[in-house]
Amino acid sequence: MASLNNGTLNWFNNIDLFAPVGFGQGIVHMAENPLDGFIYYSNIFNGQLRRLTFDGPKWTVEPTDLTLECSSELDINNEFANWLSGFSGTVGCGTANLTNDSEGLQSNCGNTFSEEVTFTLSDGCGNEISKTATFSIVDTSAPTAPTAPDAATYECIDEVPASAELTATDNCDGDITVIGTDSVDTTNPCEVIITRTWTFIDSCNNESSVSQIITVADITAPTAPTAPDAATYECIDEVPASAELTATDNCDGDITVIGTDSVDTTNPCEVIITRTWTFTDSCNNESSISQIITVADTTAPQWDNPPNNLNISCSENITEQFVFWLNSFNAIPDNCSNVTQSNDNVDFDLECGETRTVTFTLSDDCGNTNSVSADFTIEATLNLSNFDLTKIRLFPNPTQSQFTVTGLSESSQLTVYTLSGQLIMKQEIENNSILKLNVEAGIYMVKIEQKDKFLVKRLIVN
Repeated sequence: MASLNNGTLNWFNNIDLFAPVGFGQGIVHMAENPLDGFIYYSNIFNGQLRRLTFDGPKWTVEPTDLTLECSSELDINNEFANWLSGFSGTVGCGTANLTNDSEGLQSNCGNTFSEEVTFTLSDGCGNEISKTATFSIVDTSAPTAPTAPDAATYECIDEVPASAELTATDNCDGDITVIGTDSVDTTNPCEVIITRTWTFIDSCNNESSVSQIITVADITAPTAPTAPDAATYECIDEVPASAELTATDNCDGDITVIGTDSVDTTNPCEVIITRTWTFTDSCNNESSISQIITVADTTAPQWDNPPNNLNISCSENITEQFVFWLNSFNAIPDNCSNVTQSNDNVDFDLECGETRTVTFTLSDDCGNTNSVSADFTIEATLNLSNFDLTKIRLFPNPTQSQFTVTGLSESSQLTVYTLSGQLIMKQEIENNSILKLNVEAGIYMVKIEQKDKFLVKRLIVN
């Protein structure tokens, strides 16, 4: 049999073999049309042309891809079986026959599967058509993450607990990997922000996450020690230096200690010192304690050589000896302030046989006093044996720098004082001793002693 256009003709005498019965007598020409694939026959006597080939297979339900999301409620085998049997077609020759080349689903990630299947529809005349389609069970859904823990705040970084163990659920019931990470923002060291993240990854690398915000902020001041007990001192220079105190901190960081003294001198004789220690941690939280120190001078001045009684013989220089006696007592320098020395004598007119009682008083700047009374007695009779006062002279008097003592019957002790009682000179002398002075101009008292007797003379220095 040749094609209609190749110039070759094949002739068959028995037309009933190819043409319908009664088509007509005569020789029939058969040929395949390459344009549509059908076979045509024609009666060369009457010119009739008819198509011999029947209609080829056709899809009524053509195979198509099917993608299903994995689910714990999905019956994969049933879905796959329904898909395989869900396509159909029609044929014009014989009976339709639909086949496929499925070998079963292939496992992918987790509980996902797929298979590419070729479906073939054939008729009874050997005609067939084919279509390839893919059945897929996929997992594109991320695990369902749990609720994130509530935000939390801690004072110190070492108080932050380890990450909690969280779990997620997955639509495919596969294994879930949990990864925990802490992102720490230390821009402000005193308010550190930790973003704690849990990431849940299923077998197909779908992931979800939750995060918790943790704030680390030190707002607690250091715990200060007990303040030292209040203290009292007599003088400001007795107050000791500030003690070194330490505090403890909840976060064990460095603590700066600053000590300050606030001094209230409203009453100079009762100075109040508020001594404060301030403890500051690295986040500027601070606490403090204070000690009250009182500086109050309550001690009276003390005598160096306290006033004592003196008996003298009646002589021509009673007043000079009395003045000398009044000024011959000294105080010990006061521990805290200046000392003023005074006495209650107001009368320098003395007589032989008189006893003058004088009260001597030491006073400091805070009003503390120390008083002592002593008697100055002038005996009514002269007792000048071995010590003739009338013969003793100081000359020249007045003088500028030196003087001579005459009229001594034996070695004597000479003492020179200022009118305020300050000792200027003290030495052993003989008759006609020449004594040099290096003092300012003024009036000085010269005391000459022999055994248990003495006299006092006044020396003027120009």
